[in-house]
Amino acid sequence: MLTLSRMVPYRPRSTPSSLSSRFTGHILKLLFPWSCAACGTELPEVDDQGFCAACDLRLPRVQGLVCIRCGVPLPYGGMWCYGCRRSPMGLRVRAALLYKDGIPSAVYRFKYSGRLSLAEPFADRMAAIYAKQFPDPVDLLIPVPLHGRTERQRGFNQAALLAAALSRRLNIPWRSDILKRSRPTKAQHALDRQSRRQNLEDAFEVGAIDPTVVRGKSIVLIDDVCTTGSTFEHCARVLKPLNPRRIQGYALARDE
Repeated sequence: MLTLSRMVPYRPRSTPSSLSSRFTGHILKLLFPWSCAACGTELPEVDDQGFCAACDLRLPRVQGLVCIRCGVPLPYGGMWCYGCRRSPMGLRVRAALLYKDGIPSAVYRFKYSGRLSLAEPFADRMAAIYAKQFPDPVDLLIPVPLHGRTERQRGFNQAALLAAALSRRLNIPWRSDILKRSRPTKAQHALDRQSRRQNLEDAFEVGAIDPTVVRGKSIVLIDDVCTTGSTFEHCARVLKPLNPRRIQGYALARDE
């Protein structure tokens, strides 16, 4: 079970109860085996590894040159993408994977089919390239919030699950009470670029926190999928009056 409040890696000891849990896990694995989140192939492990070996090799990892601002891959070279040359994104954004091939189905299983255990293998992929994407020290991870009604209906915030899992791997604190979504919004994937920006106007606010929690800190916003970057930009906009040292965005997947 994912523990959202834990800030440091957890190393279980071999106690009778943990041995019993592992035995139970093996039984459950025989009865209800995990399947690859991309292709559906049965996975051999007791813990959810997310992807089979073949799909893991084919994961569309973000590699090579990317736009120095928004992180979009630049297969033909350069430093800036066309969009950022015209109107640079309001903060630096990076992603671990591209939102294509088996990733859309994997994210769907995570967000809408209740496979919350995918937060762990997703965080593994994010952590694997984190140091390269964010070489400077980071003080705090902040997940992009859901509106309270949406989170109650879904039962969880997928960005918070990713932030918690990533926090355990990187030993960087995370907090979900700093940003709040003040009103419900339409699903971003159904809107064009301009409509996405309008959809998020005044949709975020700072929670009832001590401003010193953010002041002078280097912050990385966490989300599952980034398309235009509008969500990250609107979150950063409401945090800037608290005078953080730096705000960046990190997504599991980038939708081009």
